[in-house]
Amino acid sequence: MSRKYELSVTSKQVFMWLMAFSFILVLLPKSLTERVDHLVTDLLSPFSNKARQWSLSVSEKLPFNNKEYATDSETDLRQALETYEIKLIHLSKELERLRDSNSKLAGLRQTFGMSRVSFILSDVVGSDIKGRKAYLNQGEAEGAKVGQIVLGMFQRNQQGLNATSQDDVYQMCVVGRIDSVSKHSSKLRLVNDPGFRLPVLVEPSIKRLDEGRANGVLEGLPMGEVSVKMIEVKGNDIRVGDPVMACSDPRLLPIEMVIGYVKSCEPDKINPVMWQISVEPVVDLHTLKQVVIVNTNW
Repeated sequence: MSRKYELSVTSKQVFMWLMAFSFILVLLPKSLTERVDHLVTDLLSPFSNKARQWSLSVSEKLPFNNKEYATDSETDLRQALETYEIKLIHLSKELERLRDSNSKLAGLRQTFGMSRVSFILSDVVGSDIKGRKAYLNQGEAEGAKVGQIVLGMFQRNQQGLNATSQDDVYQMCVVGRIDSVSKHSSKLRLVNDPGFRLPVLVEPSIKRLDEGRANGVLEGLPMGEVSVKMIEVKGNDIRVGDPVMACSDPRLLPIEMVIGYVKSCEPDKINPVMWQISVEPVVDLHTLKQVVIVNTNW
């Protein structure tokens, strides 16, 4: 009759053995514990070396350690950087344009004082062949309406005057009026267009120190010139260099504003009692890039 012995070991017993083994190690002298430490290290070193080799082989296969991948990533980053640099340049130019526009409009608001008007800054995007009409990128949706007065911009120092502040650098002059309007564009009839008419004043230049002013009508001529008519020779001493001013009108232009200067004046050959006056506009009407539409119905 044979007897079978079964060895059953519980986790509690294993724990107790490990505790006893650890207690014995603590009591051993230092020389023996160092030997045990070296023995354990020697036993585990093959396994640790294998694990290190395996981890290195895996890491070399990862995308971010791949030289080809790294090169592509650097190229993408460089291209992204160049794109953002270009965007930054465009934003800087746009900021400069907005600052310039704000400077122009600030000076214009000072000029108009407390008048109840708003200003629509518009770019000139084209013109007709003869240079008598210009096309603007602002229309009915932005407040443009038929008949509104349109102003051009020039710098004071171009006229020999000294600007006192940044806001006063730009002055305005009348260049025409809105002829037709669509939703986001409009057509500007310039003062040199045949049939253009506007009430004006011709006043003595500052150098003359005279006070007389003459009322007349400014007209565009077929050859692209600008003339002032309906002013009598008698009692009106008109001379070259006298400013020609658009009359104020609460519905269109709340203040008087310069259009140009007298280029020549002589008695009319057909009607000698009236002046025949030729006007030189303040700005070159063929090179307009930006204009301001005066909106009195805002």
